[in-house]
Amino acid sequence: MEIILNKKNSKFGFLLTDRENHLNIKASDFLEEGNKGFRPMQLLLGGIASCLSIDFLNILYKKRLQIEQWEVVVKGVREEELPKAFTEIQIAFNIKGTINQSVAEKALKLSKEKYCSVIHSLHPQIAISTSINIDK
Repeated sequence: MEIILNKKNSKFGFLLTDRENHLNIKASDFLEEGNKGFRPMQLLLGGIASCLSIDFLNILYKKRLQIEQWEVVVKGVREEELPKAFTEIQIAFNIKGTINQSVAEKALKLSKEKYCSVIHSLHPQIAISTSINIDK
């Protein structure tokens, strides 16, 4: 796996690429006009949401369940002092489809505890909580 980060025409604006895709990154503490993009800590939360979702959905699809809507809301609580690391991450799955709560909880548990490499790459002291809301 390889990614490339290039500085853009601003002091703290970057372009992240893997040669096929690109994503703008910015530094929130040094915002400049026109500097659009995600902050690094937002990208980390997005990585958690997408990694969990891929594994979670894969398990549900293997069970031939129909998912009509999928939304993941991730909130991170950070330390006040530098390096302002995450101390807590809350992940809420809002799902609409033909799925029951117990099946969803088992699939999420497998994703979180066994498959999601992003979660397993985080510091173990970060408290990670999950919830599932199913709308049928």
